[in-house]
Amino acid sequence: MCRTVLLTVLALALLPRIGHARIVPRGSDDGGSTELATHLPLDTSDERQLLNAAVGMPATRVAIQECFRRGYIRRADYDRGLATALGTSAICFLGFEKPGYVAPPNCIGAPVVMVATLVQNGVPQTRVSEGLVILDRTDGSLTVWSSSTSSTSDSRLDVPFDVSPDRMLLDDRDVEFMRMYTVCAAISNSLCVIAGFGAGLVGTPIAGVATALVCISNRSFACLDRAFQVYQSYPPPGR
Repeated sequence: MCRTVLLTVLALALLPRIGHARIVPRGSDDGGSTELATHLPLDTSDERQLLNAAVGMPATRVAIQECFRRGYIRRADYDRGLATALGTSAICFLGFEKPGYVAPPNCIGAPVVMVATLVQNGVPQTRVSEGLVILDRTDGSLTVWSSSTSSTSDSRLDVPFDVSPDRMLLDDRDVEFMRMYTVCAAISNSLCVIAGFGAGLVGTPIAGVATALVCISNRSFACLDRAFQVYQSYPPPGR
């Protein structure tokens, strides 16, 4: 049974421009670390450039390896990337399949790694988050599976996780970045879910999930900003 969050339609329009991934030296805001943090390029809406930048991030590589450890199959052909606001924000979704997964009735589901960059107060912030995304055509809802929800997936291996900046963070407080984003972005977007469900029936579950997520993200800039703010307001696990 899916935890519900309503969802709406939209058409994706990407403007072809040339840009480069930005590597920002860390240290000014993290206690002096010399580690480099990679962000999505914000001066382009070219999908291939966005995806290349996302896949090349150390945090993303950690997320992908964890997905492999869980037995997920990489489906790069369903990767999607878009500039939700040129110069301000961009999102990429990296596709996977979970072999043997049986979604609840009238649902389809697939694991997704979400990479999001947003400029806040002039400083780029990036989050890498993973979740098993479920579309329910019965009520047009989208959910991210968690151990607190009822589902045919009963494995702890499907618990969502974040990577910050290069290590996995499992968090039982249900404040995973992707879940917070979809809870907001799914409101009044049921047509995106229905379109995604249709694409999933014609193709594969990850095809449907990718279609719905891109449809929603292209009109949900405020939700990305909200997710960053809420996530940052929570103390680290264990505090």
